[in-house]
Amino acid sequence: MEVIKILREFRRINNISQKELAKKLKISRSHLSELEHKINNPSYDLLVRMSNILEICPLKLLEYYSSEDINFNCCKYGCYLTNNKKNKE
Repeated sequence: MEVIKILREFRRINNISQKELAKKLKISRSHLSELEHKINNPSYDLLVRMSNILEICPLKLLEYYSSEDINFNCCKYGCYLTNNKKNKE
């Protein structure tokens, strides 16, 4: 699921506005909007805050914002990279 969908779904489930989520993340609402639309990239500190608030793996967020093709899986035991060649076969 794309980060923008995750952020919107998180806000819907928790019935909070973009402004309220931005406050939890300690950023401006406009910055959150830029992040949701990939106009701007988050700092590593912000990635960690986002992952903690959204309760998702920070690597999933990094994959969304990265221009490189990063493949990994996350489970309750953590995240790990997957072999791209195996995934393409």
